[in-house]
Amino acid sequence: MDVSKLESYVLDKTSKTGIPGLSIALVSREGVEYARGFGYRDIEHGLRATPRTSYGIGSVTKSFHGPCDHAASRERSPEPRGPDRQIHLPRVEA
Repeated sequence: MDVSKLESYVLDKTSKTGIPGLSIALVSREGVEYARGFGYRDIEHGLRATPRTSYGIGSVTKSFHGPCDHAASRERSPEPRGPDRQIHLPRVEA
């Protein structure tokens, strides 16, 4: 898997926006295909971000919940909504 374009994109955006650090993972049905930390999880102590860094996300989950709920409501499925129901979101190109 060539992730050079993804890494270049992330490095460019973090540089332009001043984001100190982040971690990403690409996941398929088989499992984690790629994971990497960028920048720092703690600038003051010089601690680098890793694929296993935990972040406090606050209210950002609302921005994920809305599109997921919308997608789930548009699916015509006899399966009731619940935490185990899979939904299919549209592919987003960066």
